Amino acid sequence: MSAIATLDLLNALRPVAISAQLPFEITGITQDSRRVKPGYIFAVRSGTKNTGIDYLRQAQANGASAIMIEGTLPDAVDFPFIQVPSFRPALVTASKVAFGDPSSKLDLFGVTGTNGKTSTVHLFRSIIESVGAKCAMLSTVGYWTGMETIEAPLTTPDIDLITELLSASEQNGSQYAVMEVSSHALDQGRVRGLRFQGGGFTNLSVDHLDYHRNMIEYSGAKERFFRTLPLSASAAININGSWGCRMLKACWSPAITVGSEESGADLRVGLREHTVAGGAYCLTWQEKMFDVKTTLVGVYQGENLALAAALALSHGIEMPEVLRGIGALKAVPGRMESVNSGQPFAVFVDYAHTPDALERALLSIRPLTQGRLLVMFGCGGDRDRTKRPQMGKIAAKLADRIFITSDNPRTEDPTAITSEIFGGVPENLRSKVTVNVDRLEATFAALRSAEVGDIVLLAGKGSEWYQEINGVRHPYDDRLVCAEALREIGYYPKGVER
Repeated sequence: MSAIATLDLLNALRPVAISAQLPFEITGITQDSRRVKPGYIFAVRSGTKNTGIDYLRQAQANGASAIMIEGTLPDAVDFPFIQVPSFRPALVTASKVAFGDPSSKLDLFGVTGTNGKTSTVHLFRSIIESVGAKCAMLSTVGYWTGMETIEAPLTTPDIDLITELLSASEQNGSQYAVMEVSSHALDQGRVRGLRFQGGGFTNLSVDHLDYHRNMIEYSGAKERFFRTLPLSASAAININGSWGCRMLKACWSPAITVGSEESGADLRVGLREHTVAGGAYCLTWQEKMFDVKTTLVGVYQGENLALAAALALSHGIEMPEVLRGIGALKAVPGRMESVNSGQPFAVFVDYAHTPDALERALLSIRPLTQGRLLVMFGCGGDRDRTKRPQMGKIAAKLADRIFITSDNPRTEDPTAITSEIFGGVPENLRSKVTVNVDRLEATFAALRSAEVGDIVLLAGKGSEWYQEINGVRHPYDDRLVCAEALREIGYYPKGVER
């Protein structure tokens, strides 16, 4: 673990006040007392119900050497401190200094949008690795530093953790890094201070309206990302839809547009074949056509792979390497991920948890269904309520059987959530709906209802390992639960003894 002189940090921060007992060197900075390591500064955000001071004892036990705080230190606390005039700018500066400003040393790419971010960053990483380079990745499904995968509590963490992870990635030999950039992170300034070499936009649809007041405000958070890209950076923007055009107008950097075959975009994508084993697409770039195959299921993956390709092309990677990298990616965790235990019907687990994502998922697999299309899903508690009846209506319109259940109810009554979803189902279609707030029971019900040739979609949680109920995360992984349920019903993968 490298160390930097505390004096260098103080010169960069220009604090309001400091204590006389500050250490000569520091080794890092974090807001999370659990992540404190010997020699770290513990950054304390004040003005909230539970301030960092409440966790100081744990930070001290883990080896914290000082506190950085915006307000004054409580009289009862006797610990070396650095008082700063404004917490957020100080955190950005301190993170850069403490971890050596790794985003200026890596080729860092960000991908934002409502749906498709996770698949796109996985595809981009696969492309980069196809040319023999190492690429770190910060994603909803985990943070990969080039040596280990760390659990991702947030799609986009705060700047102190991002910088620490990028620093570890650089030390582990990564030349590139790619990350998902959420609207919350953009609105809250979590990626401020990072130097991006490129940025991608997937799409925008209804989500997070419990946080953003309306779609214009939601779009504005995304636009801010492209408005702040350096002129030396490059962008790739999906223009299938008006929101992409807004991103393009906000972007000062050179941009490659991505779209359908009829869109007139710089890089166009067309579907050639789609099966339960993947898809075949055609990319048109500089008036040349290139065929590409992927094992990723879902016709919308064409847009994701085209966006990843555009990001790579904008950085000078040639099309043959792009195509090879796309083909090398076999799966994205929890994104239309197949669960096969030898059953005579297909089962997919997908993260679709917005109206648009659920509609796209169902529309993608409907043509592949030889029999019926069954879907099980819920909606998260303490989140945007407007999408609940919309998702009920979409499922009823596109699926033959619907199983409405819990997702992460958090502090809400799951029965109230399922009632709001059910309320969106047209009355003449309610006979196809089964409501069961117990997700495990709903999973068994959906799988037992499936017949030869059917497709079952378990939507909403993807690769999440937990179900959050009343503030407690209970172990629950749709993929593992589904595989175990299939075995209990009587299906076993080939080669497995019963």
